[in-house]
Amino acid sequence: MTIGGTSVRVSAADTVPANSADSTPAPPREDSAVAPPGREQRRLEAAAYARRGLEYAARPRPEDQKEAERLFRKAIGLDRDLAAAHAGLARVSAYLFALGLDETPDRLQVALDAADRAVGLAPGDAATRAARAFVLIAADRLTMAGEEARA
Repeated sequence: MTIGGTSVRVSAADTVPANSADSTPAPPREDSAVAPPGREQRRLEAAAYARRGLEYAARPRPEDQKEAERLFRKAIGLDRDLAAAHAGLARVSAYLFALGLDETPDRLQVALDAADRAVGLAPGDAATRAARAFVLIAADRLTMAGEEARA
């Protein structure tokens, strides 16, 4: 087809039947670009992953704790400033350490770092403070844990 001296290629997917009374827009074509989710959408997704992680963290089975850890890490990947995800990761890591399922220094360090990050993000939140106190107990830092519990 030629429009104003310019050759334009038109395919059947680009045309609307003349007798079409449907005014709803056509769904995007497979080759059209999809915009990445916005910051607000990522935050909502991160919060959903953190909530799901808390559900798994409430279960005592080690495999559920591992799934909770995966979900908290996914939430942190989507929103690095989500205190609940850091607190959850701290709690799960301390739980696995305290049970003797993973007594490596790295596991304990992950718990301490995540707890510190959670408290740094939400210093007035009781849940983050409780998670940090739990981690400090697992790390055998009882005096600090008592101070944290009173904060």
